[in-house]
Amino acid sequence: MASYLQRVCILLASFLFVGCELYYLPPHIQAPAHKEKGGIALNVQGLYTGSASASYAFSDHGFAGASFMGYSSNNTDSFSNDYFRVLTVEGGYYHYDSESNMHLQISGGIGTGTVGDPSNAFEVDFNRYYIQPSFGFISDHKKIENHLSLRMSHVEYQNQMIQSVDPFSVQFVEPAYTFRGGSEHVKLHVQLGLSLPLLNTSNAPPEFAYDPFIMGIGIQANLNVFQKKQ
Repeated sequence: MASYLQRVCILLASFLFVGCELYYLPPHIQAPAHKEKGGIALNVQGLYTGSASASYAFSDHGFAGASFMGYSSNNTDSFSNDYFRVLTVEGGYYHYDSESNMHLQISGGIGTGTVGDPSNAFEVDFNRYYIQPSFGFISDHKKIENHLSLRMSHVEYQNQMIQSVDPFSVQFVEPAYTFRGGSEHVKLHVQLGLSLPLLNTSNAPPEFAYDPFIMGIGIQANLNVFQKKQ
Protein backbone atom coordinates (compact mmCIF):
# COMPACT_ATOMS: atom_id res chain seq x y z
CA MET A 1 0.00 0.00 0.00
CA ALA A 2 2.78 2.42 0.97
CA SER A 3 4.66 1.62 -2.26
CA TYR A 4 1.52 2.32 -4.33
CA LEU A 5 0.97 5.67 -2.56
CA GLN A 6 4.60 6.57 -3.12
CA ARG A 7 4.29 5.95 -6.87
CA VAL A 8 1.11 8.04 -7.06
CA CYS A 9 2.76 10.93 -5.20
CA ILE A 10 5.82 10.87 -7.45
CA LEU A 11 3.64 10.73 -10.58
CA LEU A 12 1.57 13.72 -9.47
CA ALA A 13 4.69 15.69 -8.59
CA SER A 14 6.25 14.95 -11.97
CA PHE A 15 3.30 16.67 -13.70
CA LEU A 16 3.43 19.65 -11.34
CA PHE A 17 7.11 20.39 -11.79
CA VAL A 18 7.91 19.57 -15.43
CA GLY A 19 10.47 22.10 -16.66
CA CYS A 20 11.15 23.47 -13.17
CA GLU A 21 13.77 22.95 -10.51
CA LEU A 22 12.24 21.82 -7.22
CA TYR A 23 13.85 24.21 -4.75
CA TYR A 24 11.69 23.33 -1.74
CA LEU A 25 10.28 20.11 -0.34
CA PRO A 26 8.54 20.84 2.98
CA PRO A 27 9.95 18.80 5.88
CA HIS A 28 7.47 16.77 7.88
CA ILE A 29 5.81 18.64 10.74
CA GLN A 30 7.41 17.90 14.11
CA ALA A 31 4.87 17.60 16.94
CA PRO A 32 6.50 15.33 19.56
CA ALA A 33 3.62 15.78 22.05
CA HIS A 34 5.69 15.54 25.24
CA LYS A 35 3.65 15.07 28.40
CA GLU A 36 6.19 15.32 31.23
CA LYS A 37 9.83 15.89 32.07
CA GLY A 38 12.16 13.15 30.88
CA GLY A 39 10.07 12.24 27.84
CA ILE A 40 11.85 11.09 24.68
CA ALA A 41 9.99 11.15 21.35
CA LEU A 42 11.42 9.25 18.37
CA ASN A 43 9.75 9.52 14.98
CA VAL A 44 10.49 7.91 11.60
CA GLN A 45 8.22 8.53 8.62
CA GLY A 46 8.25 8.51 4.86
CA LEU A 47 6.24 8.32 1.64
CA TYR A 48 8.17 9.91 -1.21
CA THR A 49 10.35 11.82 1.27
CA GLY A 50 11.82 10.36 4.45
CA SER A 51 12.53 11.90 7.83
CA ALA A 52 13.77 10.99 11.29
CA SER A 53 13.57 13.05 14.48
CA ALA A 54 14.42 12.85 18.16
CA SER A 55 13.19 15.13 20.93
CA TYR A 56 13.79 15.31 24.69
CA ALA A 57 11.66 17.06 27.35
CA PHE A 58 14.27 18.57 29.68
CA SER A 59 11.56 20.06 31.94
CA ASP A 60 7.80 19.85 32.45
CA HIS A 61 7.33 22.56 29.81
CA GLY A 62 10.48 22.70 27.68
CA PHE A 63 11.89 20.40 25.00
CA ALA A 64 14.73 20.31 22.48
CA GLY A 65 15.58 18.03 19.57
CA ALA A 66 16.66 17.66 15.97
CA SER A 67 15.27 16.28 12.72
CA PHE A 68 16.57 15.29 9.29
CA MET A 69 14.58 15.11 6.06
CA GLY A 70 15.88 13.81 2.74
CA TYR A 71 14.82 12.94 -0.78
CA SER A 72 16.72 11.45 -3.71
CA SER A 73 15.33 10.64 -7.16
CA ASN A 74 18.47 9.01 -8.64
CA ASN A 75 17.65 10.40 -12.10
CA THR A 76 14.28 8.68 -12.34
CA ASP A 77 11.36 10.17 -14.25
CA SER A 78 10.02 11.92 -11.15
CA PHE A 79 11.26 15.33 -9.94
CA SER A 80 13.82 17.17 -12.03
CA ASN A 81 16.17 17.47 -9.07
CA ASP A 82 18.19 14.56 -7.73
CA TYR A 83 18.29 15.33 -4.04
CA PHE A 84 16.97 17.49 -1.23
CA ARG A 85 18.14 17.33 2.38
CA VAL A 86 17.82 19.51 5.46
CA LEU A 87 18.96 19.17 9.07
CA THR A 88 17.07 21.19 11.70
CA VAL A 89 17.64 21.91 15.39
CA GLU A 90 14.31 22.41 17.17
CA GLY A 91 12.81 23.22 20.55
CA GLY A 92 10.10 25.03 22.39
CA TYR A 93 7.36 25.06 25.00
CA TYR A 94 4.70 22.42 25.65
CA HIS A 95 1.83 22.02 28.10
CA TYR A 96 -0.25 18.89 28.65
CA ASP A 97 -3.45 19.09 30.73
CA SER A 98 -4.23 15.54 31.89
CA GLU A 99 -7.74 16.55 33.01
CA SER A 100 -8.92 17.98 29.69
CA ASN A 101 -6.49 15.85 27.60
CA MET A 102 -5.53 18.97 25.68
CA HIS A 103 -1.97 19.52 24.46
CA LEU A 104 -0.37 22.84 23.49
CA GLN A 105 3.02 23.21 21.84
CA ILE A 106 4.82 26.31 20.58
CA SER A 107 8.06 25.45 18.83
CA GLY A 108 10.67 26.80 16.48
CA GLY A 109 13.68 25.62 14.55
CA ILE A 110 16.82 26.62 12.66
CA GLY A 111 18.12 24.44 9.86
CA THR A 112 20.49 24.20 6.94
CA GLY A 113 20.22 22.17 3.76
CA THR A 114 21.05 21.62 0.11
CA VAL A 115 18.99 20.98 -2.99
CA GLY A 116 20.56 19.97 -6.28
CA ASP A 117 20.54 18.24 -9.62
CA PRO A 118 24.08 17.25 -10.72
CA SER A 119 22.96 16.46 -14.27
CA ASN A 120 21.92 20.12 -14.74
CA ALA A 121 24.80 21.59 -12.71
CA PHE A 122 22.20 22.83 -10.23
CA GLU A 123 22.97 23.08 -6.53
CA VAL A 124 21.69 25.52 -3.92
CA ASP A 125 22.46 25.78 -0.22
CA PHE A 126 19.78 27.24 2.00
CA ASN A 127 18.96 28.18 5.58
CA ARG A 128 15.53 27.52 7.04
CA TYR A 129 13.79 29.08 10.05
CA TYR A 130 10.34 28.32 11.38
CA ILE A 131 7.86 28.94 14.20
CA GLN A 132 4.95 26.61 14.84
CA PRO A 133 2.01 26.55 17.25
CA SER A 134 0.26 23.15 17.61
CA PHE A 135 -2.92 22.13 19.39
CA GLY A 136 -3.75 18.52 20.19
CA PHE A 137 -6.24 16.21 21.85
CA ILE A 138 -4.98 13.03 23.51
CA SER A 139 -7.34 10.24 24.59
CA ASP A 140 -7.69 9.19 28.25
CA HIS A 141 -5.51 6.10 27.81
CA LYS A 142 -3.02 8.00 25.62
CA LYS A 143 -3.62 5.63 22.71
CA ILE A 144 -5.07 8.17 20.25
CA GLU A 145 -3.65 11.59 19.39
CA ASN A 146 -4.93 14.32 17.06
CA HIS A 147 -2.81 17.41 16.40
CA LEU A 148 -3.39 20.55 14.33
CA SER A 149 -0.28 22.58 13.49
CA LEU A 150 0.41 25.83 11.68
CA ARG A 151 4.06 26.21 10.70
CA MET A 152 5.43 29.43 9.23
CA SER A 153 8.75 28.91 7.45
CA HIS A 154 11.33 31.36 6.10
CA VAL A 155 13.83 29.89 3.61
CA GLU A 156 16.93 31.75 2.43
CA TYR A 157 18.77 30.47 -0.68
CA GLN A 158 22.43 31.16 -1.33
CA ASN A 159 25.63 29.84 -3.01
CA GLN A 160 23.88 29.04 -6.27
CA MET A 161 25.47 27.29 -9.24
CA ILE A 162 23.11 29.01 -11.68
CA GLN A 163 24.30 31.96 -13.74
CA SER A 164 22.91 35.43 -13.02
CA VAL A 165 20.65 34.32 -10.14
CA ASP A 166 21.08 36.26 -6.91
CA PRO A 167 20.35 34.87 -3.44
CA PHE A 168 16.66 35.11 -2.53
CA SER A 169 14.19 34.11 0.17
CA VAL A 170 10.66 32.68 0.26
CA GLN A 171 8.14 32.37 3.10
CA PHE A 172 5.66 29.51 3.45
CA VAL A 173 2.55 28.94 5.54
CA GLU A 174 2.14 25.23 6.31
CA PRO A 175 -1.00 23.93 8.05
CA ALA A 176 -1.05 20.20 8.86
CA TYR A 177 -3.05 17.50 10.63
CA THR A 178 -1.29 14.65 12.45
CA PHE A 179 -2.98 11.46 13.67
CA ARG A 180 -1.38 8.84 15.91
CA GLY A 181 -2.90 5.63 17.18
CA GLY A 182 -1.65 2.50 18.91
CA SER A 183 -0.31 1.78 22.38
CA GLU A 184 0.67 4.38 24.96
CA HIS A 185 4.33 4.23 23.91
CA VAL A 186 4.34 3.20 20.22
CA LYS A 187 1.90 4.55 17.65
CA LEU A 188 1.20 4.57 13.93
CA HIS A 189 1.81 8.10 12.66
CA VAL A 190 -0.04 9.67 9.69
CA GLN A 191 0.39 13.27 8.56
CA LEU A 192 -1.25 15.44 5.88
CA GLY A 193 -0.67 19.11 5.19
CA LEU A 194 -0.09 21.93 2.74
CA SER A 195 2.91 24.16 2.04
CA LEU A 196 2.07 27.40 0.25
CA PRO A 197 3.99 30.64 -0.32
CA LEU A 198 2.92 33.27 2.19
CA LEU A 199 3.98 36.09 -0.15
CA ASN A 200 4.64 36.25 -3.87
CA THR A 201 7.78 34.67 -5.27
CA SER A 202 8.68 37.53 -7.62
CA ASN A 203 12.24 37.64 -6.27
CA ALA A 204 12.74 33.93 -7.02
CA PRO A 205 14.28 32.64 -10.26
CA PRO A 206 11.82 31.76 -13.04
CA GLU A 207 12.45 28.01 -12.73
CA PHE A 208 11.63 28.05 -8.97
CA ALA A 209 9.19 25.31 -7.94
CA TYR A 210 8.03 23.91 -4.61
CA ASP A 211 6.03 20.93 -3.42
CA PRO A 212 2.65 22.10 -2.03
CA PHE A 213 1.98 18.88 -0.08
CA ILE A 214 3.14 17.43 3.24
CA MET A 215 2.49 13.68 3.51
CA GLY A 216 3.96 11.08 5.82
CA ILE A 217 3.30 7.62 7.24
CA GLY A 218 5.48 6.16 9.96
CA ILE A 219 5.98 5.22 13.59
CA GLN A 220 6.37 7.34 16.71
CA ALA A 221 7.74 6.04 20.03
CA ASN A 222 7.39 7.93 23.33
CA LEU A 223 9.53 6.84 26.27
CA ASN A 224 10.55 8.36 29.61
CA VAL A 225 14.01 8.22 31.12
CA PHE A 226 12.63 8.60 34.64
CA GLN A 227 10.65 6.02 36.59
CA LYS A 228 6.99 6.81 37.01
CA LYS A 229 6.01 8.34 40.29
CA GLN A 230 4.57 5.94 42.83
